Amino acid sequence: MSGTILIADAVSRNRIALKVKLSAACYDTCVATDVDTALAGARAQVPDLLLVDDALPGGGAIELFRRLAADPLTRAIPVIALCDASGRLPAVRAGADAVLERPVDEFLLLARIRNLMAGGGRPLAGPDTPTVPDAFAALGLAEAPASFAPAPSPKGRLVLVAPDGATVIGWKQALGGHGPFSIEASSAERALNDAAAGRPGDVYLIAADLALPGDGLRLLSELRARPSSRGAAFIIALSDERAALAPVALDLGAGDVLPMSLRDRPVAEEAALRITAQLKRKRAADHRRLAAEAERHWAVTDPLTGLHNRRFAMPRLEAMAAEAERGELAVMVVDLDCFKAINDTYGHAAGDTVLTEVACRLAHVLPPSALLARIGGEEFLIAIPNLLPGGAEAAADGLRRCVAAAPVELPAILGGGQIAVTASIGLARGMQGELANIIMLRADRALLGAKSMGRNRVVAAPLWSQPDAFCGV
Repeated sequence: MSGTILIADAVSRNRIALKVKLSAACYDTCVATDVDTALAGARAQVPDLLLVDDALPGGGAIELFRRLAADPLTRAIPVIALCDASGRLPAVRAGADAVLERPVDEFLLLARIRNLMAGGGRPLAGPDTPTVPDAFAALGLAEAPASFAPAPSPKGRLVLVAPDGATVIGWKQALGGHGPFSIEASSAERALNDAAAGRPGDVYLIAADLALPGDGLRLLSELRARPSSRGAAFIIALSDERAALAPVALDLGAGDVLPMSLRDRPVAEEAALRITAQLKRKRAADHRRLAAEAERHWAVTDPLTGLHNRRFAMPRLEAMAAEAERGELAVMVVDLDCFKAINDTYGHAAGDTVLTEVACRLAHVLPPSALLARIGGEEFLIAIPNLLPGGAEAAADGLRRCVAAAPVELPAILGGGQIAVTASIGLARGMQGELANIIMLRADRALLGAKSMGRNRVVAAPLWSQPDAFCGV
């Protein structure tokens, strides 16, 4: 099945009709007949979406929305309100993610469901959703809340793309001052140029028909394909004659659809609320994306030096080995000499300073194509591709001299002074088709040779076809 939908409606005929439509689209369904049973069902099953009749016994849809939003377990579930025309604005004010008037258009209903369940629903992170501190609070482990209020979010940019100036003026008059967004008019060409220049809008309100019928939908597709603007929120404005395009617009990636005319005050207020909701969802999605990017970054990054760690380095070394031809890939294991003595004499904070400084020195002299990672306490991995024959030994010795070029200055907070640092390097030249772990093994053996020969030197591992001997540089 595609997901579970809870139908909250007191009229059995309505429930049966919706169940038939949803089952035909491969959705699982469960039902509730009043506010209490709907809330209990939402808590017990945590469905992917709720369909709620606005006249639901026990307080109506608005009461259910209030209670859903107050519960951390249910507040992130998208909800669609089913009502008549007079119930649209109250439902949107109460937090409905979408409103459909009865009789419900089946194609629009299924498009709305697909859109919301694919991520176009309410924010999953933000001031109205559960966070990690909520979980700690439940265990009694949360800190007291901060005594200051967070800075308010800056206004979002609402970009209007309409077929003519009169429509733009009408939209501006209807929406101006009714939401946390600034408004600017644009053309399709300018919107694309601004996105290409890295100046996308936060929310786009685009008429479905611009110079030609369907131009607005093509613009939607173009903007969603651009890296800088694909994260924006999109709303398509449809005339009454083109209302049948609403499912198409939603399936193309629009987060919502609005009528072309916003002259009536209730329609304008509803439009402003729905635009604001799209802005919040866009910012929540940005927050989730940045958090995910940060998690991915720190998963492969050494927190002390900022270099890549072993988790990143080994797959990358495998890829470099697969791409290398005989003799082109130089792999080095760099180990700082007598590092334990540094920690024991000066303290671990001084040792951290040494590691950070050595990482900076190595990163400064290595080419952009090189791999540099911290793979152990005082051990670094370096891989340099595309070296000329004989260049591996020269590169390794240059790195050794770079490490030892000057003592590491300790900051005053650690007592000042200087620490002389040297490094031993084991070098292995990758053979065509050789596995990365085999190259690493040879480099490690060479490093042992460098240590046993007195440290502060480079030892190159022989190729497997050569006699079992190591060559000091």
